[in-house]
Amino acid sequence: MKRTQIYLEAEQKDFLENMAFIISKKNGKKVSVSELIRSAIELLRDKYGAKQIEDETELILKSEHLMSGIRKARNEKKLLSHEEVFGEK
Repeated sequence: MKRTQIYLEAEQKDFLENMAFIISKKNGKKVSVSELIRSAIELLRDKYGAKQIEDETELILKSEHLMSGIRKARNEKKLLSHEEVFGEK
């Protein structure tokens, strides 16, 4: 886990603290604001994560400019050797 710092509006911080308090009381165990934020991120990833990747892949496949760059890169080096991928045996 990595530590990060975010800035919240006063009402956002109040909302999270109130939610943490209510959930803690309801479940009978302490829930931190950090846990709520991590849970919210997981919900967003579940809802949008896979769809975002699909959308980006579709955009690349539909973009002639990007596809021509990919084809050019492939022509410069068709296949990598085992050593190039995994290092010396």
